[in-house]
Amino acid sequence: MCGAHLRGSAAAIALIAAAVVVPRPARASGSVVLWACHGGHGEALGTAPFVPMASRGGRAGTYERGCEGPAGTGGLDATFSSPDPEGGSVASWQLFVPASVALESLRIARSTTGFEGTSVSGDPQVYEAATSSGEVLEHAALDEPGRDEPLSGELVAPSVTGRYVSVSVSCALLGGESCAAPPSGVVGVYVSSLALGVRDEAPPTGAVEGVRGPLEAGESLQLLLYANDTGLGLASAEASIDGHTVAFVRLGTGACPEHPSSSATIELPLGATGCPESVLKVPLSVPVGGPGSYQLRVSVTDAAGNETTLVDETIVVESAQLPSSNTVTIGIGSQGSPSSSSAAGSVLGSSSSGALVACQLPMLTMKLVSKPLRYAKVGRQRVPVLLAGRRYVYRGALTCLVNNHRVSAPAGTVVHVLDEVGGRLLKSGRGTMTVHKGALRAILGYTSARTIIFRYGPIDGELVQVKLPIEIGSMRAKTNEKGRATR
Repeated sequence: MCGAHLRGSAAAIALIAAAVVVPRPARASGSVVLWACHGGHGEALGTAPFVPMASRGGRAGTYERGCEGPAGTGGLDATFSSPDPEGGSVASWQLFVPASVALESLRIARSTTGFEGTSVSGDPQVYEAATSSGEVLEHAALDEPGRDEPLSGELVAPSVTGRYVSVSVSCALLGGESCAAPPSGVVGVYVSSLALGVRDEAPPTGAVEGVRGPLEAGESLQLLLYANDTGLGLASAEASIDGHTVAFVRLGTGACPEHPSSSATIELPLGATGCPESVLKVPLSVPVGGPGSYQLRVSVTDAAGNETTLVDETIVVESAQLPSSNTVTIGIGSQGSPSSSSAAGSVLGSSSSGALVACQLPMLTMKLVSKPLRYAKVGRQRVPVLLAGRRYVYRGALTCLVNNHRVSAPAGTVVHVLDEVGGRLLKSGRGTMTVHKGALRAILGYTSARTIIFRYGPIDGELVQVKLPIEIGSMRAKTNEKGRATR
Protein backbone atom coordinates (compact mmCIF):
# COMPACT_ATOMS: atom_id res chain seq x y z
CA MET A 1 0.00 0.00 0.00
CA CYS A 2 1.12 3.51 -0.67
CA GLY A 3 2.19 5.65 2.28
CA ALA A 4 -0.29 7.94 3.98
CA HIS A 5 -0.81 11.23 2.25
CA LEU A 6 -2.74 14.46 2.71
CA ARG A 7 -5.99 15.47 1.06
CA GLY A 8 -7.88 18.75 1.39
CA SER A 9 -7.84 22.46 0.72
CA ALA A 10 -4.67 24.32 -0.19
CA ALA A 11 -5.94 27.21 1.95
CA ALA A 12 -6.40 25.03 5.00
CA ILE A 13 -3.52 25.31 7.42
CA ALA A 14 -0.14 26.77 6.62
CA LEU A 15 1.81 24.51 8.94
CA ILE A 16 1.00 21.40 6.91
CA ALA A 17 4.01 21.20 4.61
CA ALA A 18 2.56 18.78 2.07
CA ALA A 19 0.76 18.98 -1.26
CA VAL A 20 -3.01 19.10 -1.02
CA VAL A 21 -5.81 18.95 -3.55
CA VAL A 22 -8.53 21.58 -3.89
CA PRO A 23 -11.77 20.39 -2.24
CA ARG A 24 -15.16 20.28 -3.87
CA PRO A 25 -17.03 23.62 -3.71
CA ALA A 26 -18.76 24.18 -0.39
CA ARG A 27 -22.50 24.34 0.05
CA ALA A 28 -24.09 27.80 -0.17
CA SER A 29 -23.53 30.10 2.78
CA GLY A 30 -26.02 29.88 5.66
CA SER A 31 -27.95 32.51 7.57
CA VAL A 32 -27.66 32.50 11.35
CA VAL A 33 -29.46 34.39 14.13
CA LEU A 34 -27.11 35.64 16.86
CA TRP A 35 -28.91 36.43 20.13
CA ALA A 36 -27.72 38.82 22.84
CA CYS A 37 -28.94 39.52 26.41
CA HIS A 38 -31.70 36.88 26.14
CA GLY A 39 -32.11 34.08 23.63
CA GLY A 40 -34.99 33.12 21.41
CA HIS A 41 -36.43 30.92 24.19
CA GLY A 42 -35.93 33.50 26.94
CA GLU A 43 -32.67 32.06 28.28
CA ALA A 44 -30.21 34.47 29.94
CA LEU A 45 -27.10 35.18 27.84
CA GLY A 46 -25.31 37.89 29.87
CA THR A 47 -24.21 41.38 28.83
CA ALA A 48 -20.65 40.67 27.64
CA PRO A 49 -21.15 41.44 23.89
CA PHE A 50 -22.58 44.92 24.55
CA VAL A 51 -20.45 48.07 24.76
CA PRO A 52 -21.87 50.93 26.91
CA MET A 53 -21.29 54.60 26.08
CA ALA A 54 -22.37 57.59 28.25
CA SER A 55 -21.47 61.27 28.61
CA ARG A 56 -22.69 64.38 30.50
CA GLY A 57 -25.15 62.69 32.79
CA GLY A 58 -26.05 59.88 30.43
CA ARG A 59 -26.34 56.44 32.01
CA ALA A 60 -25.89 53.06 30.26
CA GLY A 61 -26.62 50.27 32.71
CA THR A 62 -28.97 47.42 33.50
CA TYR A 63 -32.36 47.27 35.15
CA GLU A 64 -33.67 44.69 37.60
CA ARG A 65 -31.71 41.43 37.02
CA GLY A 66 -30.18 42.64 33.77
CA CYS A 67 -29.30 39.91 31.26
CA GLU A 68 -28.35 37.42 34.00
CA GLY A 69 -31.90 36.15 34.61
CA PRO A 70 -34.54 34.75 32.26
CA ALA A 71 -36.53 36.98 29.94
CA GLY A 72 -38.94 39.28 31.74
CA THR A 73 -36.67 39.76 34.74
CA GLY A 74 -34.53 42.60 33.39
CA GLY A 75 -32.25 43.81 30.62
CA LEU A 76 -30.26 46.86 29.51
CA ASP A 77 -31.28 50.51 29.84
CA ALA A 78 -30.00 53.83 28.50
CA THR A 79 -31.29 56.83 30.47
CA PHE A 80 -30.19 60.10 32.08
CA SER A 81 -29.15 60.68 35.66
CA SER A 82 -31.76 63.50 35.92
CA PRO A 83 -35.00 64.39 34.14
CA ASP A 84 -33.43 67.63 32.81
CA PRO A 85 -30.08 66.59 31.22
CA GLU A 86 -27.43 69.00 30.03
CA GLY A 87 -27.11 69.62 26.31
CA GLY A 88 -24.86 67.02 24.66
CA SER A 89 -25.80 64.24 27.11
CA VAL A 90 -25.84 60.78 25.54
CA ALA A 91 -26.48 57.25 26.82
CA SER A 92 -26.23 54.24 24.49
CA TRP A 93 -25.46 50.56 24.08
CA GLN A 94 -23.60 49.26 21.03
CA LEU A 95 -23.58 45.68 19.79
CA PHE A 96 -20.86 44.79 17.29
CA VAL A 97 -21.36 42.29 14.48
CA PRO A 98 -18.61 39.62 14.28
CA ALA A 99 -16.07 40.69 11.66
CA SER A 100 -16.35 37.34 9.86
CA VAL A 101 -20.05 37.68 8.95
CA ALA A 102 -22.35 40.17 7.19
CA LEU A 103 -25.35 41.78 8.91
CA GLU A 104 -28.67 41.04 7.17
CA SER A 105 -31.48 41.79 9.60
CA LEU A 106 -32.22 42.95 13.13
CA ARG A 107 -34.79 42.37 15.88
CA ILE A 108 -34.85 44.41 19.11
CA ALA A 109 -37.25 43.86 22.02
CA ARG A 110 -37.39 47.39 23.48
CA SER A 111 -39.59 49.86 25.29
CA THR A 112 -39.28 53.61 25.96
CA THR A 113 -40.40 55.87 28.83
CA GLY A 114 -40.78 59.63 29.20
CA PHE A 115 -42.02 60.29 25.68
CA GLU A 116 -45.68 60.61 26.62
CA GLY A 117 -45.17 64.14 28.06
CA THR A 118 -45.99 67.49 26.47
CA SER A 119 -43.69 68.42 23.58
CA VAL A 120 -41.37 71.35 24.23
CA SER A 121 -40.30 72.95 20.97
CA GLY A 122 -36.55 73.42 20.64
CA ASP A 123 -35.74 71.27 23.69
CA PRO A 124 -35.67 67.76 22.20
CA GLN A 125 -34.92 64.58 24.07
CA VAL A 126 -34.41 61.82 21.50
CA TYR A 127 -34.47 58.00 21.36
CA GLU A 128 -32.85 56.34 18.33
CA ALA A 129 -31.97 52.86 17.04
CA ALA A 130 -29.39 52.92 14.23
CA THR A 131 -26.52 51.04 12.56
CA SER A 132 -22.93 52.08 11.89
CA SER A 133 -23.77 52.51 8.19
CA GLY A 134 -26.00 55.51 9.05
CA GLU A 135 -29.34 53.69 8.83
CA VAL A 136 -31.81 55.08 11.39
CA LEU A 137 -34.12 52.19 12.21
CA GLU A 138 -36.33 53.99 14.70
CA HIS A 139 -36.57 57.55 16.07
CA ALA A 140 -38.71 59.34 18.64
CA ALA A 141 -38.43 62.87 20.12
CA LEU A 142 -40.44 64.98 22.57
CA ASP A 143 -40.57 67.99 20.23
CA GLU A 144 -41.93 66.09 17.23
CA PRO A 145 -45.73 65.78 17.21
CA GLY A 146 -46.88 62.26 16.47
CA ARG A 147 -43.48 60.76 17.36
CA ASP A 148 -43.57 61.24 21.09
CA GLU A 149 -45.59 58.18 22.04
CA PRO A 150 -43.96 55.47 24.19
CA LEU A 151 -42.78 52.40 22.27
CA SER A 152 -42.99 48.74 23.30
CA GLY A 153 -42.77 45.28 21.80
CA GLU A 154 -40.29 44.37 19.07
CA LEU A 155 -38.59 46.41 16.37
CA VAL A 156 -38.03 44.31 13.23
CA ALA A 157 -35.68 45.53 10.50
CA PRO A 158 -35.65 42.90 7.69
CA SER A 159 -32.78 44.40 5.69
CA VAL A 160 -29.89 46.26 7.30
CA THR A 161 -26.12 46.63 6.96
CA GLY A 162 -23.32 47.80 9.22
CA ARG A 163 -20.65 46.67 11.63
CA TYR A 164 -22.57 47.53 14.80
CA VAL A 165 -26.08 48.38 16.05
CA SER A 166 -26.81 51.03 18.70
CA VAL A 167 -29.77 52.08 20.84
CA SER A 168 -29.50 55.47 22.54
CA VAL A 169 -31.15 58.48 24.19
CA SER A 170 -29.70 61.97 23.92
CA CYS A 171 -30.27 65.64 24.70
CA ALA A 172 -29.86 67.07 21.23
CA LEU A 173 -29.03 70.65 22.31
CA LEU A 174 -25.44 71.82 22.02
CA GLY A 175 -23.32 73.66 24.54
CA GLY A 176 -24.42 73.91 28.16
CA GLU A 177 -28.12 74.38 27.59
CA SER A 178 -30.52 71.98 29.23
CA CYS A 179 -33.33 69.99 27.75
CA ALA A 180 -36.71 70.77 29.31
CA ALA A 181 -37.81 68.13 31.76
CA PRO A 182 -40.94 66.30 30.56
CA PRO A 183 -43.79 66.08 33.05
CA SER A 184 -43.62 62.26 33.01
CA GLY A 185 -40.02 62.02 34.22
CA VAL A 186 -36.77 60.58 32.84
CA VAL A 187 -36.52 59.69 29.15
CA GLY A 188 -35.04 56.22 28.60
CA VAL A 189 -34.96 53.07 26.47
CA TYR A 190 -35.01 49.52 27.84
CA VAL A 191 -33.77 46.49 25.83
CA SER A 192 -34.49 42.91 26.91
CA SER A 193 -33.08 41.11 23.83
CA LEU A 194 -31.43 41.83 20.49
CA ALA A 195 -31.06 39.39 17.61
CA LEU A 196 -28.69 39.90 14.67
CA GLY A 197 -29.52 38.07 11.46
CA VAL A 198 -26.14 37.45 9.80
CA ARG A 199 -24.84 35.61 6.75
CA ASP A 200 -21.72 33.46 7.03
CA GLU A 201 -19.99 33.59 3.64
CA ALA A 202 -16.81 31.80 4.69
CA PRO A 203 -16.90 28.01 4.03
CA PRO A 204 -14.50 25.90 6.08
CA THR A 205 -11.24 24.63 4.63
CA GLY A 206 -9.07 21.73 5.65
CA ALA A 207 -6.99 18.70 4.84
CA VAL A 208 -7.05 14.98 5.63
CA GLU A 209 -4.01 12.85 6.37
CA GLY A 210 -3.94 9.07 6.11
CA VAL A 211 -5.97 8.36 2.96
CA ARG A 212 -4.35 5.36 1.30
CA GLY A 213 -5.05 2.27 -0.70
CA PRO A 214 -5.44 -0.43 -1.64
CA LEU A 215 -6.35 -1.84 1.78
CA GLU A 216 -6.27 -5.43 2.87
CA ALA A 217 -9.50 -7.04 4.02
CA GLY A 218 -10.24 -6.16 7.63
CA GLU A 219 -8.22 -2.95 7.64
CA SER A 220 -9.61 0.45 8.64
CA LEU A 221 -8.44 3.90 7.63
CA GLN A 222 -6.99 5.90 10.51
CA LEU A 223 -7.39 9.49 9.34
CA LEU A 224 -6.25 12.79 10.85
CA LEU A 225 -8.33 15.89 10.16
CA TYR A 226 -7.04 19.46 9.94
CA ALA A 227 -9.67 22.18 9.52
CA ASN A 228 -10.01 25.94 9.63
CA ASP A 229 -12.92 28.42 9.49
CA THR A 230 -12.88 32.20 9.30
CA GLY A 231 -16.65 32.54 9.82
CA LEU A 232 -18.56 31.53 12.94
CA GLY A 233 -16.34 28.51 13.63
CA LEU A 234 -16.22 24.75 13.07
CA ALA A 235 -19.05 22.47 14.15
CA SER A 236 -18.43 18.89 12.99
CA ALA A 237 -16.75 16.51 10.55
CA GLU A 238 -17.78 13.15 9.19
CA ALA A 239 -16.65 10.35 6.92
CA SER A 240 -18.98 8.24 4.80
CA ILE A 241 -18.59 5.06 2.77
CA ASP A 242 -20.89 4.77 -0.25
CA GLY A 243 -23.13 7.47 1.18
CA HIS A 244 -23.45 5.97 4.69
CA THR A 245 -21.87 7.83 7.61
CA VAL A 246 -19.31 5.60 9.35
CA ALA A 247 -17.43 8.18 11.46
CA PHE A 248 -18.57 11.45 13.02
CA VAL A 249 -16.85 13.90 15.34
CA ARG A 250 -18.24 17.04 16.96
CA LEU A 251 -15.60 19.75 16.81
CA GLY A 252 -17.37 22.32 19.01
CA THR A 253 -18.63 22.41 22.57
CA GLY A 254 -21.35 24.21 24.51
CA ALA A 255 -23.82 26.06 22.27
CA CYS A 256 -22.01 25.09 19.07
CA PRO A 257 -24.50 23.06 16.97
CA GLU A 258 -23.75 19.38 16.50
CA HIS A 259 -25.44 18.82 13.12
CA PRO A 260 -25.92 22.28 11.57
CA SER A 261 -27.65 22.53 8.21
CA SER A 262 -27.60 25.54 5.88
CA SER A 263 -31.25 24.78 4.99
CA ALA A 264 -32.44 25.18 8.60
CA THR A 265 -32.67 28.20 10.89
CA ILE A 266 -29.62 28.21 13.14
CA GLU A 267 -29.72 30.26 16.35
CA LEU A 268 -26.62 30.90 18.45
CA PRO A 269 -25.68 33.15 21.34
CA LEU A 270 -23.56 36.10 20.28
CA GLY A 271 -20.04 35.72 21.62
CA ALA A 272 -18.43 32.50 22.81
CA THR A 273 -20.44 29.76 21.05
CA GLY A 274 -17.86 27.00 21.58
CA CYS A 275 -17.15 26.63 17.83
CA PRO A 276 -13.35 26.61 17.30
CA GLU A 277 -11.68 28.51 14.47
CA SER A 278 -9.28 25.63 13.75
CA VAL A 279 -8.54 22.05 14.78
CA LEU A 280 -5.43 19.91 14.30
CA LYS A 281 -5.00 16.14 14.01
CA VAL A 282 -8.56 15.18 14.93
CA PRO A 283 -8.72 11.35 14.59
CA LEU A 284 -11.33 9.66 12.41
CA SER A 285 -11.37 5.86 12.37
CA VAL A 286 -13.08 4.70 9.17
CA PRO A 287 -14.08 1.02 8.77
CA VAL A 288 -14.32 0.26 5.04
CA GLY A 289 -15.56 -3.29 4.48
CA GLY A 290 -14.73 -6.52 2.70
CA PRO A 291 -13.04 -6.89 -0.70
CA GLY A 292 -14.30 -4.45 -3.30
CA SER A 293 -14.36 -0.77 -4.25
CA TYR A 294 -15.86 1.89 -1.99
CA GLN A 295 -16.45 5.62 -2.31
CA LEU A 296 -14.89 7.48 0.60
CA ARG A 297 -16.09 11.00 1.40
CA VAL A 298 -14.77 13.19 4.22
CA SER A 299 -16.41 16.56 4.89
CA VAL A 300 -16.26 19.35 7.47
CA THR A 301 -19.17 21.64 8.45
CA ASP A 302 -19.12 25.03 10.13
CA ALA A 303 -21.60 26.56 12.58
CA ALA A 304 -23.63 28.12 9.77
CA GLY A 305 -24.14 24.79 8.00
CA ASN A 306 -21.57 25.44 5.25
CA GLU A 307 -20.08 22.09 4.25
CA THR A 308 -16.84 21.45 2.38
CA THR A 309 -15.83 18.06 0.97
CA LEU A 310 -12.15 17.43 1.64
CA VAL A 311 -11.93 13.87 0.24
CA ASP A 312 -14.08 12.17 -2.40
CA GLU A 313 -12.38 9.16 -3.96
CA THR A 314 -12.53 5.42 -4.48
CA ILE A 315 -10.86 3.11 -1.96
CA VAL A 316 -10.03 -0.47 -3.02
CA VAL A 317 -9.99 -3.34 -0.50
CA GLU A 318 -8.12 -6.47 -1.55
CA SER A 319 -8.91 -10.06 -0.61
CA ALA A 320 -6.98 -11.42 2.33
CA GLN A 321 -4.20 -13.73 1.16
CA LEU A 322 -4.68 -17.35 2.12
CA PRO A 323 -1.89 -18.86 4.24
CA SER A 324 0.59 -21.09 2.42
CA SER A 325 0.23 -24.84 2.68
CA ASN A 326 2.49 -27.82 2.05
CA THR A 327 -0.31 -29.51 0.09
CA VAL A 328 -2.45 -27.66 -2.45
CA THR A 329 -4.77 -29.65 -4.75
CA ILE A 330 -7.31 -27.68 -6.82
CA GLY A 331 -9.53 -29.01 -9.61
CA ILE A 332 -9.39 -27.11 -12.92
CA GLY A 333 -12.38 -27.22 -15.23
CA SER A 334 -16.10 -27.49 -14.67
CA GLN A 335 -15.85 -31.07 -13.36
CA GLY A 336 -12.94 -30.49 -10.97
CA SER A 337 -13.22 -30.31 -7.20
CA PRO A 338 -10.69 -29.82 -4.38
CA SER A 339 -9.02 -33.01 -3.29
CA SER A 340 -5.95 -34.08 -1.36
CA SER A 341 -2.63 -35.13 -2.84
CA SER A 342 0.63 -36.43 -1.53
CA ALA A 343 2.54 -34.25 -3.99
CA ALA A 344 3.49 -31.16 -2.06
CA GLY A 345 2.41 -28.00 -3.88
CA SER A 346 0.84 -29.84 -6.83
CA VAL A 347 -2.18 -28.48 -8.66
CA LEU A 348 -4.43 -30.92 -10.44
CA GLY A 349 -7.14 -30.61 -13.09
CA SER A 350 -9.89 -32.84 -14.47
CA SER A 351 -9.92 -34.76 -17.72
CA SER A 352 -13.01 -35.50 -19.79
CA SER A 353 -13.37 -38.75 -17.87
CA GLY A 354 -13.34 -36.91 -14.55
CA ALA A 355 -9.96 -38.28 -13.42
CA LEU A 356 -7.60 -35.79 -11.76
CA VAL A 357 -4.59 -34.91 -13.93
CA ALA A 358 -1.75 -32.42 -13.65
CA CYS A 359 -2.37 -28.88 -14.88
CA GLN A 360 -1.27 -28.71 -18.49
CA LEU A 361 1.15 -26.03 -19.72
CA PRO A 362 0.73 -23.49 -16.91
CA MET A 363 1.44 -19.90 -17.99
CA LEU A 364 2.27 -17.16 -15.46
CA THR A 365 2.47 -13.41 -16.13
CA MET A 366 3.31 -10.67 -13.59
CA LYS A 367 4.19 -6.99 -13.95
CA LEU A 368 4.62 -3.85 -11.87
CA VAL A 369 1.55 -1.60 -12.29
CA SER A 370 2.43 1.17 -9.81
CA LYS A 371 4.46 4.04 -11.20
CA PRO A 372 8.16 3.78 -10.22
CA LEU A 373 10.40 6.74 -9.43
CA ARG A 374 12.12 6.15 -12.76
CA TYR A 375 13.87 3.40 -14.76
CA ALA A 376 17.59 2.57 -14.77
CA LYS A 377 19.58 0.47 -17.23
CA VAL A 378 21.28 -2.43 -15.46
CA GLY A 379 23.28 -4.48 -17.94
CA ARG A 380 20.94 -4.94 -20.86
CA GLN A 381 17.77 -4.63 -18.79
CA ARG A 382 15.61 -1.61 -18.08
CA VAL A 383 14.91 -1.92 -14.36
CA PRO A 384 12.35 0.07 -12.32
CA VAL A 385 13.72 2.16 -9.45
CA LEU A 386 11.40 2.09 -6.43
CA LEU A 387 11.27 4.23 -3.29
CA ALA A 388 12.61 2.48 -0.20
CA GLY A 389 9.86 1.33 2.15
CA ARG A 390 6.97 2.27 -0.16
CA ARG A 391 4.61 -0.51 -1.15
CA TYR A 392 3.91 -1.11 -4.86
CA VAL A 393 1.22 -3.08 -6.67
CA TYR A 394 2.00 -6.01 -8.99
CA ARG A 395 -0.65 -7.70 -11.13
CA GLY A 396 -0.72 -10.82 -13.24
CA ALA A 397 -2.53 -14.01 -14.22
CA LEU A 398 -2.06 -17.77 -14.08
CA THR A 399 -3.65 -19.90 -16.80
CA CYS A 400 -3.74 -23.62 -17.64
CA LEU A 401 -4.60 -25.54 -20.78
CA VAL A 402 -7.90 -27.42 -20.43
CA ASN A 403 -9.48 -29.22 -23.42
CA ASN A 404 -7.21 -27.27 -25.81
CA HIS A 405 -8.37 -23.97 -24.31
CA ARG A 406 -6.40 -21.73 -21.99
CA VAL A 407 -8.42 -20.87 -18.89
CA SER A 408 -7.68 -19.08 -15.66
CA ALA A 409 -6.53 -21.11 -12.72
CA PRO A 410 -9.37 -21.41 -10.19
CA ALA A 411 -9.68 -19.12 -7.20
CA GLY A 412 -7.39 -20.15 -4.37
CA THR A 413 -4.54 -21.41 -6.56
CA VAL A 414 -1.31 -20.61 -4.73
CA VAL A 415 1.62 -18.72 -6.27
CA HIS A 416 4.79 -18.28 -4.20
CA VAL A 417 6.67 -14.99 -3.93
CA LEU A 418 10.43 -15.33 -3.41
CA ASP A 419 13.39 -12.96 -3.15
CA GLU A 420 16.77 -13.32 -4.83
CA VAL A 421 19.54 -11.06 -3.52
CA GLY A 422 23.07 -11.21 -4.92
CA GLY A 423 22.26 -14.39 -6.85
CA ARG A 424 21.15 -16.17 -3.65
CA LEU A 425 17.55 -17.24 -3.11
CA LEU A 426 16.33 -16.21 0.33
CA LYS A 427 14.69 -19.08 2.19
CA SER A 428 12.20 -16.91 4.01
CA GLY A 429 10.69 -15.49 0.81
CA ARG A 430 7.67 -13.21 0.91
CA GLY A 431 4.94 -15.82 1.41
CA THR A 432 2.21 -16.57 -1.11
CA MET A 433 -0.61 -15.01 -3.06
CA THR A 434 -3.68 -16.69 -4.49
CA VAL A 435 -5.75 -16.41 -7.65
CA HIS A 436 -8.88 -14.29 -7.10
CA LYS A 437 -11.47 -13.73 -9.83
CA GLY A 438 -9.02 -14.97 -12.45
CA ALA A 439 -6.25 -12.58 -11.44
CA LEU A 440 -3.20 -12.29 -9.20
CA ARG A 441 -2.29 -9.23 -7.18
CA ALA A 442 0.56 -8.55 -4.76
CA ILE A 443 1.43 -5.45 -2.73
CA LEU A 444 5.14 -5.42 -1.86
CA GLY A 445 7.66 -3.01 -0.40
CA TYR A 446 11.45 -3.32 -0.09
CA THR A 447 14.42 -1.40 1.29
CA SER A 448 17.16 -2.92 -0.91
CA ALA A 449 17.65 -4.01 -4.51
CA ARG A 450 16.75 -7.58 -5.47
CA THR A 451 14.96 -9.80 -7.96
CA ILE A 452 11.38 -10.70 -7.10
CA ILE A 453 10.45 -14.22 -8.21
CA PHE A 454 6.80 -15.20 -8.71
CA ARG A 455 6.74 -19.02 -8.92
CA TYR A 456 4.05 -21.63 -9.54
CA GLY A 457 4.28 -25.38 -9.99
CA PRO A 458 4.31 -28.73 -8.20
CA ILE A 459 7.56 -30.15 -6.93
CA ASP A 460 7.26 -33.10 -9.32
CA GLY A 461 5.73 -31.25 -12.24
CA GLU A 462 6.26 -28.34 -14.62
CA LEU A 463 7.38 -25.13 -12.91
CA VAL A 464 6.79 -21.65 -14.25
CA GLN A 465 8.11 -18.42 -12.82
CA VAL A 466 8.53 -14.72 -13.56
CA LYS A 467 11.59 -12.74 -12.41
CA LEU A 468 11.29 -8.98 -11.93
CA PRO A 469 14.52 -7.21 -10.91
CA ILE A 470 14.12 -3.92 -9.00
CA GLU A 471 16.46 -1.16 -7.83
CA ILE A 472 15.89 1.02 -4.73
CA GLY A 473 16.44 4.77 -4.79
CA SER A 474 15.28 8.00 -3.19
CA MET A 475 13.43 11.04 -4.47
CA ARG A 476 16.78 12.82 -4.84
CA ALA A 477 18.84 9.83 -5.93
CA LYS A 478 21.20 10.29 -8.88
CA THR A 479 22.56 7.71 -11.27
CA ASN A 480 26.22 6.90 -11.56
CA GLU A 481 28.18 6.83 -14.77
CA LYS A 482 27.01 3.28 -15.60
CA GLY A 483 23.36 4.30 -15.24
CA ARG A 484 22.85 2.21 -12.11
CA ALA A 485 20.77 3.92 -9.41
CA THR A 486 22.81 4.73 -6.32
CA ARG A 487 21.53 3.57 -2.95
